[in-house]
Amino acid sequence: MLEDYAISLEEVNFNDFIVVDVRELDEYEELHLPNATLISVNDQEKLADFLSKHKDQKVLLHCRVGRRALDAAKSMHELGYTPYYLEGNVY
Repeated sequence: MLEDYAISLEEVNFNDFIVVDVRELDEYEELHLPNATLISVNDQEKLADFLSKHKDQKVLLHCRVGRRALDAAKSMHELGYTPYYLEGNVY
């Protein structure tokens, strides 16, 4: 189940994941997590390609408050990928 891949800010260790920021470029440029890769939630093809290249690693999707990360995780789950997603506010 997709809910099994939800992680809260309190329990996440960012060193265990490849972090993907699914926000927009202007948000990313304003502030982002160190070493996060920017792939907009709207670029489903690029996100699926990224996940296919990192299928043997744990990937964590995040955004500002968690909604876009969840949406991206749902879309990728439908394509057969199982990324983790960060619940709640990061910034």
